[in-house]
Amino acid sequence: MGAAGGARAARGGRARLRAADVRLRHVRGPLQLRPGAGRARRRARRRRARRLERVRPGGRGRGVRRLGERRRGAADDRCPGRRPAGQPLRVARQRDRPERQRVLFGDPRRARAGVGAAARRVVACVPACVGTPARRRAGRRRRAARKPQRSLSRVARVKIVDVRCHVLLDPGYEREATSSNQDTIVVEIVTDEGVTGYGETDLNAWVARACIEAPGMHTMDRGLRELLLGRDPRDPAALWDELYVGTAMTGRRGALVHALGALDIALWDICGKAAGVPAWRLLGEQAHDRLVPYASLLPKSGGSADEFAQTLVDQAVWAKGFGYRAAKLEILTRGPYAHEGLSASDDLMLEVIAAARRAVGPDFALMVDVAYGWKTAAEALRVIEPWAEHDVFFLETPLWADDLDEYAKLAERSPIPLAAGEWLATRWEFLDLMDRGRVHFVQPDVGRVGGLTEALRVCRLADERGLRVVPHGWKTGLTVAATAHLAAVTPNLVFFEFVPPEVAESPLRRELVIDELQFEDGTLGLPLRPGLGVDLDGDAFERFSAAARAREQLR
Repeated sequence: MGAAGGARAARGGRARLRAADVRLRHVRGPLQLRPGAGRARRRARRRRARRLERVRPGGRGRGVRRLGERRRGAADDRCPGRRPAGQPLRVARQRDRPERQRVLFGDPRRARAGVGAAARRVVACVPACVGTPARRRAGRRRRAARKPQRSLSRVARVKIVDVRCHVLLDPGYEREATSSNQDTIVVEIVTDEGVTGYGETDLNAWVARACIEAPGMHTMDRGLRELLLGRDPRDPAALWDELYVGTAMTGRRGALVHALGALDIALWDICGKAAGVPAWRLLGEQAHDRLVPYASLLPKSGGSADEFAQTLVDQAVWAKGFGYRAAKLEILTRGPYAHEGLSASDDLMLEVIAAARRAVGPDFALMVDVAYGWKTAAEALRVIEPWAEHDVFFLETPLWADDLDEYAKLAERSPIPLAAGEWLATRWEFLDLMDRGRVHFVQPDVGRVGGLTEALRVCRLADERGLRVVPHGWKTGLTVAATAHLAAVTPNLVFFEFVPPEVAESPLRRELVIDELQFEDGTLGLPLRPGLGVDLDGDAFERFSAAARAREQLR
């Protein structure tokens, strides 16, 4: 080959390199190279072109064979992924290439590596990625650091495969006790990815189970369980709306919405666990650094009026000594839920409040619950007007829950702020309570109102009206945990109901849940573990389940 032939070969080699580059870009799009990589690539091309031009006229350059020529008898041991001259360009998928093929386009060192003199002259090398392994690892770390925290929409796809209802009962329950934490229903939602969520509601456990497990016969009356099976649990708010509409003929209010609340809590538990964060981080923005609970003080049934009064005062003193900053006196001396056998005048209420205030001092918040004790606003006013001098923080449920007009009359004239809402279901019932009943504090129970989804909606509606929230939570540690997550994102929350398991009378409250929030200096820290952040004690769970099964056999 003469000088002209060498020049033509050089031009042909450069043309093939340019054509290969164009085809590569057409197949894979523009390469994202590190700064300076373009200059290095151009230098590599020039070096290859100079080698081709060193071919002597009429012969071969030293150590250089003609393009396309292969040494006679040599094995075909060229590196996979390299394109010999004259063969079409083939771009393999990234995952199909071995690591050693991932080289810069046209790198002459890579063209010589590992093939020896037996390989053909390589004029193009298809890259899998750019840069050294260390650079690539550093780039991956930088990109990962810039990624936002994973949201629910990026959680691995899961679907609900089972919904289980567990009825639990305190073996030593008392039928005449005014306490709903002697039994409970624990709802367990199971996913195909092994993430399980737990929920609870404050409702007759057998009724709640029937509401969840009952099949539906038409589109306006579906069963809660059948609506959930096969669904993606990652959007509890959207699921809540579907469940509410799908069970409208049976539900809308009352027991079915209470049962829906247990399912909703379990769904939020799943979402938090799947995302690896406490559920409250998915509910909204953090509103508090610490949570302030209050103690509900409820003497046992039986005994005289004097014993009842002294017990309440002693409990208030204990609460302050334990570290509480607030407590609620359950003075159930009249109305449908008065303590059995307790006969006392309305003057006893004033005596208990006055004695408790003297015992705990002025720097302690005292609330009073009379459990729907009066029928009219006028009747209530005659009794509560003298209470004002003892600085009662609020009066809970003075009238029947449905009598909103009487609530409005009482709210207009009462010297003590009114609180209500523990029995209500859905935000629509709370809208009536706030706008018609004119109460000053709203008390959603996380389970009864319809779960965390609906409780959060209620709290936001109350905030828009300038009202404060003090959630109700008289159940086991599951309800306490769910309420703590609601409290964490509710700026207008003042206190929430909390009885430490160490001092609770109910075995269900003491033993069912482990790893609860720790009471310290009158406050609780925010939940930090994924989901609700609590676990169930397996032995206690089985014991309470056995007691419920035994009770069913007595029917």
